[in-house]
Amino acid sequence: MTSTDLNEGHSVKDYGLSDLTPHEPIIISSNEVFENYSFPGEGTPDNPYLIENLLIESTNQTPCIYMFNTTVSFIIRNCDLSGTTGSVYSAMHLLFIENGVVEDCAIHDAETGVTLAGSNNIIDSIHVSNCNYTGLRGLGSQTTIKNSIFYPGETQDTLLLEHANNFTLLNNTFHYQEEWFDTQIRIRLSNNTKLEDNTIISNSIPILITQESNCTYILNNLIQSSRKGIIIDSSLNTYISGGRFETTGLPGSSSGIDMEGAENVIVSDCLFQSSGVYSKEDTSGISISTSRFESCTFLLEDSLDIRIEDCEFVYTPVQLYLGTDETLVSNNTISDTITGIYLVGMNGIVRNNTIRDCGVGINAYPASSSYRIYYNTFINNEITAIDDGTDNIWDNGVNLGNYYLNSDPFPSDRWPVIMTQTPTGTGDFDIPMIVILIGGAAITMAIIAIVLVKLKRK
Repeated sequence: MTSTDLNEGHSVKDYGLSDLTPHEPIIISSNEVFENYSFPGEGTPDNPYLIENLLIESTNQTPCIYMFNTTVSFIIRNCDLSGTTGSVYSAMHLLFIENGVVEDCAIHDAETGVTLAGSNNIIDSIHVSNCNYTGLRGLGSQTTIKNSIFYPGETQDTLLLEHANNFTLLNNTFHYQEEWFDTQIRIRLSNNTKLEDNTIISNSIPILITQESNCTYILNNLIQSSRKGIIIDSSLNTYISGGRFETTGLPGSSSGIDMEGAENVIVSDCLFQSSGVYSKEDTSGISISTSRFESCTFLLEDSLDIRIEDCEFVYTPVQLYLGTDETLVSNNTISDTITGIYLVGMNGIVRNNTIRDCGVGINAYPASSSYRIYYNTFINNEITAIDDGTDNIWDNGVNLGNYYLNSDPFPSDRWPVIMTQTPTGTGDFDIPMIVILIGGAAITMAIIAIVLVKLKRK
């Protein structure tokens, strides 16, 4: 589904609410104040207070609904709230509350749509639009926001979580407004945040995780952007899985995940289309596995302790640049790009990769050193490898280097293996006739292939 599909035929004014009764703003400052209103219910979990079917429009800074310091159970349902001005209060302003449910409401045309601070609250199926400062601001803990629709306002954030703990965003849709550049979801100073099954579309930044946020889980989301997908800035323990990243900009011009000062970022089972991965400056502990990259920029620099495993790169070079140390690149397939792997940095391992149909298989720049490169399969590359670095080793240090098919062995490889048959799609080799170059003499043996298969599988 594209951003055009999501916006086509849908008006931000189409809230779907009916049978509303005009009402003055509601102000409740304690449990006891509920009794001053004629809302049905008793405030218990089985019989909560019910505020529903109201049309409330504020003409000044007064919230449409203001609640403070309550613990009784309540439901706000099928209400239309708008008009609150200024940056102090929101159209729905809920502070230090517990056990609240907000569902099937429209909040629009205010400076801030919703402020929610408390614990054990649920927001379900609301529609937030045209809120110029923030659509929804969440604080506190144990809160779920689900099945809702958000449109950005003119500035700031569509949804802001700060000092929030154990918030869950589930199955929401964040649309974009073409004329505005927005941050859809900003997470700062927050812990244990979970984003799952959301569709997030932005002209600028769909998700920004910043200011030492810790333990953020981003699962099975569709993320579209013309610039960035997820920015992780000075935060810890981010887990991204099952996502689909798309860009509406030029191929390779934007990044799906952008990291700076991030620690422990784990990415798995994702699809990146024209929006890859970029890291820089004091980023460490990156693990990227079982993901596919199509026509992307994949550039890691000034980063430590990187693992890239079991990924597929199509029209996407793997670029490991300055200061990228202690890197493992293993069991990946890289194809159809100018250069398969760029190496700059030191003390890395490049093994068990298949690099095929590239201009250059591996290019080790002068600033690269002490890489160990072995068990890789080079197929149909114009130039197998270039090594202008220092002390890079093209074998396992014992008895085996790299495999070659329709590619010339790299001269520094002490044990090159020339294959005469392409490996099968399962990763196993048929038994080919192979040529082992030892001391300049060519020895042709079929049986040696069995030994090489076992070595490659290790």
